[in-house]
Amino acid sequence: MRPFSESHARSFTTLFDGSPSILVVDPDREYAEIIGDTLNRDRRGVRVAPSARVALEWLQQSPHHAVVLDQDAAEGGVLPGLVRVIRQLQPSIGLVVTSQRRVSVAETVACFDAGADEYIEKPFHPGEFAARVRAVLRRVVAVHAGGGMHAGVTYDEARDVIEVGDGEPPIELDLQNGTARHAGRRLELTATEFTLLRELHQARGHVLSYQTLNGRVLGAGGEEGAARLKSHVSALRQKLRAAGADPDLVRNARGIGYVLAEATA
Repeated sequence: MRPFSESHARSFTTLFDGSPSILVVDPDREYAEIIGDTLNRDRRGVRVAPSARVALEWLQQSPHHAVVLDQDAAEGGVLPGLVRVIRQLQPSIGLVVTSQRRVSVAETVACFDAGADEYIEKPFHPGEFAARVRAVLRRVVAVHAGGGMHAGVTYDEARDVIEVGDGEPPIELDLQNGTARHAGRRLELTATEFTLLRELHQARGHVLSYQTLNGRVLGAGGEEGAARLKSHVSALRQKLRAAGADPDLVRNARGIGYVLAEATA
């Protein structure tokens, strides 16, 4: 690993054009340069921070669309805690975790439960890496778009807030600002979790298959996509339970996919 100093990081950001929309947090200078160059090919503004301390300072100063966070950036290796802090600072930000070592399923699930949207192992193919980050950015933008077309589904632009579930009170999704509330309290959902609820609500009680949800919500398929989808559903249920909402709002249709509990198809 080629580490770089914080003073170098501040000059390193000048290599990238445009207003900063993606923050890369990676103490390995070589990977930081690869990731920065890869993402900047999409003409996105990119800033690179060598440490979590610098990254948190920048996140407190200005909004970003996404963070690409390497596991080694977390002090003491406690990555889920750092993910939670970033999620609290900017609740609707896209959050991509990278790691140069193979981690256990439990560690990956812990990152998703803490609020990560994507997990990518190093080394990676630059094209695939950029595509996965673009998928996260699309979800972030879609959360704030409040309408339009997505995967063949038309959203009702006349309704800024939709009510999800049969609970009293129901979950409220604000399509304009990408926030969710239950009983007047804000639910700190990731863009992925918000999109998952919105897609299931839009299906009006019909089961959405794993393949369909993977394509619409994650942009991934196969066993890896199915495992990630399961992790996001698990994290969503934990947040619903903590807020006093029905944790079984999103139900399994065993072997097929997921459906809202309000449902009768």
